[in-house]
Amino acid sequence: MTTLLKLSRIDLQFTNLPLSKQGAIIFFMFVLGTINAFAQDSMKTFITADNTFFDVYRESSISKNVFTGGNTTSLGFTMQNDNNLLTVACKQNAFEIKHTDYKTGLGFKLADNTKLLILKYQHGFGLLRASIAAEAAHANGEQLFNFASALEVILPFSFLNRYALTFSRITVPLQFRAQYATEQIFFNNPLCFTSVAHAFSAGTAQQHYDFMYTKKYPLSSGGKENMSVDNNSVYNEFVFDYTKASGNVELRVQYHNLYLSSDAMLINSGLSFGNMVLKNLDYNKGEITYSYKPKTGSNYSVSGAYYSLRGGVVGSIESWPFTSVINSLFVNRAYFRASGKAEVVVLHGTYTFTNGNLQLLPGLSFIHIFPELFTETWQPEFLVFGRKNYDASELELKSAGLMLLELNGGYKIKQFHLQFELAQFLPVYTNKQKKQGSTGVAPGPAESSKKVSTDGGRSLRLQLMYAF
Repeated sequence: MTTLLKLSRIDLQFTNLPLSKQGAIIFFMFVLGTINAFAQDSMKTFITADNTFFDVYRESSISKNVFTGGNTTSLGFTMQNDNNLLTVACKQNAFEIKHTDYKTGLGFKLADNTKLLILKYQHGFGLLRASIAAEAAHANGEQLFNFASALEVILPFSFLNRYALTFSRITVPLQFRAQYATEQIFFNNPLCFTSVAHAFSAGTAQQHYDFMYTKKYPLSSGGKENMSVDNNSVYNEFVFDYTKASGNVELRVQYHNLYLSSDAMLINSGLSFGNMVLKNLDYNKGEITYSYKPKTGSNYSVSGAYYSLRGGVVGSIESWPFTSVINSLFVNRAYFRASGKAEVVVLHGTYTFTNGNLQLLPGLSFIHIFPELFTETWQPEFLVFGRKNYDASELELKSAGLMLLELNGGYKIKQFHLQFELAQFLPVYTNKQKKQGSTGVAPGPAESSKKVSTDGGRSLRLQLMYAF
């Protein structure tokens, strides 16, 4: 007999603190009502504090200092019983509430210039489960609407035991500013898509297959857009996942493919001033993982993965939204073209050590990168005729190797649970193409005196949880 788990979610999120008085009243009413629902059954309660530090890149010399990194902090509160799950998270410039129960969902989001309403319903009957969700928002003067519906069928066959069909309408807000000389133009362009996804599952607990195929179609955003995506754009995604377990050994094979081709037009005041053609963007990922997981004691896993990304872009842009039409006709039009690929090979291994309340997970990865990139830019001599200011460049880096050291762990002391994640990248080798015209002459005194030191490539995360 098949048992269906029927869940829905209530999401309430506040951003850009401080909250308005109206938002605070709704928040407290929501929390009180949810706690009342939890009080009917025995529940578990957790409080978590999380801090993450990442130091991506640092460079220091006599003339400059560069730092790329940051720090994030969050506080969380969780209540859980057999029927409900409530999580409250306070992050930097954001406040989130998520609630999960058996059937219905209702959510709100209040922030500066943003109002959001979320409605969700899910119901299971027999071997079928159906769900529907709607999201309406008013953000920065734009009306946004998202919709999703799904139908899942559970089948009593080993060759096919689950099929799910999901249809959704997705609106992605796209906002940015462009500047030319002293003039600015603001882009406020919601991109709309419809998405159809098919998911299949087959096999048993010892040997299992999962397939998913997704296709997206662009939609017009009502003629008010700054960017128009051609209806002939192609978005296809395919995911395959295979797992086989035998005793303490598990083998997993994964494959992911994403193909995208699109033609976008830049628009101002209803007139086009540029276009971009994304040509045959093709992403592939293949990974094989071997794991040894005994019921007690230590375990380990090794994996090999291959990633590839290929594609190109061609386009042009005119400056008349920023300057006079006369200037645009004669000097301010530019064309660009770029093509490239990147291949990455990753070899990874982890070992899990457990001793009482202490658990350590050291890991080691070798990463090999093979990039290629070629770009061209030019301007026309007159109107669209001739060519001047031509420039071409090619990426000098041909290959690079990195090593990633990781150490994750956790320790329990009564109701307290401490977890940490530490990672450090180490450069191993780089292979660069020599520039044309290089003489190989040693640098002069002025150049050699510029000492530059670089560092970075590390992250640290600490999480402390207290269970009531």
